Amino acid sequence: MVPVVFDKILAGGDETAICRALVEASYDDETDYDWFEGRCLELMLVHASSNVRKLAATCLGHVAQHSGRLAEVTVQTLIAHENDPDIRGGVETALDDWRQFARSQRE
Repeated sequence: MVPVVFDKILAGGDETAICRALVEASYDDETDYDWFEGRCLELMLVHASSNVRKLAATCLGHVAQHSGRLAEVTVQTLIAHENDPDIRGGVETALDDWRQFARSQRE
Protein backbone atom coordinates (compact mmCIF):
# COMPACT_ATOMS: atom_id res chain seq x y z
CA MET A 1 0.00 0.00 0.00
CA VAL A 2 1.32 3.39 -0.90
CA PRO A 3 1.68 5.96 1.91
CA VAL A 4 -0.66 8.53 0.35
CA VAL A 5 -3.52 6.00 0.21
CA PHE A 6 -2.85 4.82 3.77
CA ASP A 7 -2.69 8.39 5.08
CA LYS A 8 -5.95 9.27 3.31
CA ILE A 9 -7.67 6.33 5.04
CA LEU A 10 -6.25 7.45 8.41
CA ALA A 11 -7.49 10.97 7.83
CA GLY A 12 -10.99 9.60 7.20
CA GLY A 13 -11.10 8.43 10.81
CA ASP A 14 -13.19 5.29 10.20
CA GLU A 15 -11.87 2.69 12.66
CA THR A 16 -12.88 -0.28 10.51
CA ALA A 17 -11.25 1.21 7.41
CA ILE A 18 -8.07 1.99 9.37
CA CYS A 19 -7.88 -1.57 10.69
CA ARG A 20 -8.45 -2.96 7.20
CA ALA A 21 -5.70 -0.69 5.83
CA LEU A 22 -3.29 -1.82 8.55
CA VAL A 23 -3.82 -5.47 7.70
CA GLU A 24 -3.66 -4.88 3.95
CA ALA A 25 -0.46 -2.87 4.21
CA SER A 26 1.16 -5.42 6.51
CA TYR A 27 0.71 -8.18 3.92
CA ASP A 28 1.36 -6.12 0.77
CA ASP A 29 4.74 -7.04 -0.72
CA GLU A 30 5.02 -3.53 -2.14
CA THR A 31 4.74 -1.82 1.26
CA ASP A 32 7.82 0.13 2.35
CA TYR A 33 8.28 -1.61 5.69
CA ASP A 34 10.51 1.12 7.15
CA TRP A 35 7.74 3.65 6.52
CA PHE A 36 5.04 1.25 7.71
CA GLU A 37 6.92 0.42 10.91
CA GLY A 38 6.98 4.11 11.79
CA ARG A 39 3.28 4.54 11.08
CA CYS A 40 2.37 1.46 13.14
CA LEU A 41 4.48 2.65 16.05
CA GLU A 42 2.84 6.08 15.91
CA LEU A 43 -0.66 4.57 15.78
CA MET A 44 0.14 2.18 18.62
CA LEU A 45 1.15 5.09 20.81
CA VAL A 46 -1.35 7.82 20.00
CA HIS A 47 -4.51 6.61 18.28
CA ALA A 48 -7.68 7.13 20.28
CA SER A 49 -9.04 3.65 19.56
CA SER A 50 -7.56 0.80 21.58
CA ASN A 51 -8.54 -1.54 18.73
CA VAL A 52 -6.40 0.42 16.28
CA ARG A 53 -3.57 0.67 18.81
CA LYS A 54 -3.61 -3.09 19.44
CA LEU A 55 -3.75 -3.97 15.75
CA ALA A 56 -0.95 -1.51 14.98
CA ALA A 57 1.18 -3.34 17.56
CA THR A 58 0.30 -6.67 15.98
CA CYS A 59 1.26 -5.31 12.56
CA LEU A 60 4.73 -4.51 13.91
CA GLY A 61 5.11 -8.28 14.22
CA HIS A 62 4.14 -8.59 10.56
CA VAL A 63 6.90 -6.11 9.74
CA ALA A 64 9.38 -8.35 11.58
CA GLN A 65 8.11 -11.35 9.62
CA HIS A 66 8.47 -9.64 6.24
CA SER A 67 11.61 -7.57 6.76
CA GLY A 68 13.44 -9.76 9.30
CA ARG A 69 14.00 -6.84 11.64
CA LEU A 70 12.55 -4.04 13.73
CA ALA A 71 14.23 -0.80 14.72
CA GLU A 72 15.68 -0.85 18.22
CA VAL A 73 13.39 2.02 19.27
CA THR A 74 10.40 -0.06 18.14
CA VAL A 75 11.50 -3.10 20.12
CA GLN A 76 12.14 -1.01 23.23
CA THR A 77 8.77 0.71 22.87
CA LEU A 78 7.01 -2.64 22.54
CA ILE A 79 8.78 -3.92 25.66
CA ALA A 80 7.79 -0.77 27.55
CA HIS A 81 4.13 -1.43 26.68
CA GLU A 82 3.98 -5.14 27.52
CA ASN A 83 1.78 -4.40 30.54
CA ASP A 84 -0.60 -1.97 28.85
CA PRO A 85 -3.93 -3.80 29.27
CA ASP A 86 -5.43 -2.18 26.15
CA ILE A 87 -2.77 -3.44 23.72
CA ARG A 88 -0.98 -6.23 25.59
CA GLY A 89 -2.11 -9.00 23.20
CA GLY A 90 -0.86 -7.11 20.15
CA VAL A 91 2.41 -6.25 21.85
CA GLU A 92 2.99 -9.86 22.89
CA THR A 93 2.29 -11.06 19.36
CA ALA A 94 4.66 -8.48 17.87
CA LEU A 95 7.46 -9.39 20.28
CA ASP A 96 6.93 -13.11 19.64
CA ASP A 97 7.17 -12.49 15.89
CA TRP A 98 10.27 -10.34 16.36
CA ARG A 99 11.93 -13.07 18.44
CA GLN A 100 11.09 -15.69 15.82
CA PHE A 101 11.79 -13.80 12.60
CA ALA A 102 14.51 -11.30 13.53
CA ARG A 103 16.98 -13.68 15.15
CA SER A 104 20.09 -12.23 13.53
CA GLN A 105 19.17 -8.80 14.89
CA ARG A 106 19.14 -10.15 18.44
CA GLU A 107 22.38 -12.13 18.23
